[in-house]
Amino acid sequence: MSAEQQPEPGKLPVRLVIAMLAVIVGATALIVGLTRTDTAEPTLPSDAVRQGGIAVYGAYVREPATDTAAAYFAMTNVGDSSDTLVAVSSPVSTSAMLHDVGKDELNGTGGMDSGSMTPTPEVELKPGETVTLAPTAGHMMLEGVSGTLEPGSTVNLHLVFENAGTITVKAHVIALTDPAPTS
Repeated sequence: MSAEQQPEPGKLPVRLVIAMLAVIVGATALIVGLTRTDTAEPTLPSDAVRQGGIAVYGAYVREPATDTAAAYFAMTNVGDSSDTLVAVSSPVSTSAMLHDVGKDELNGTGGMDSGSMTPTPEVELKPGETVTLAPTAGHMMLEGVSGTLEPGSTVNLHLVFENAGTITVKAHVIALTDPAPTS
């Protein structure tokens, strides 16, 4: 460095200041990039009912042949903490409960042994987890159904979660022989 390029006493050279600023900006960008989490909201079906960190969708009830009917739906925890489904009910039945949620299908046959349904008192949903009640993966049993559930009508289902509270969804009644809805 020539005597002409010497900084004044007490001042830093311009190149050194620029280099220090570049290091600070780079380190800041690295820290922000490493600590950033993906906060994008999950894509939910258009019929989703969301309350707190829980979304419920795709609800339907199979037309009952007796005074007992099965309801199906999906639940997704879109929140940051676990929640637990602790109770279910419907105004069209005298009682309701969950059966066989999370139980494996019978011997890989695609079906379940309907003679050995097991009550499931609670269902925990961890953040990001989805539980789908389907003919081979559990159902909400409606017992003592009053009146006639006609295909095309709707039935209210009340789902009580520890944190999200009570979520009410409308379940479409489908005919006994109709295939399960796909969305």
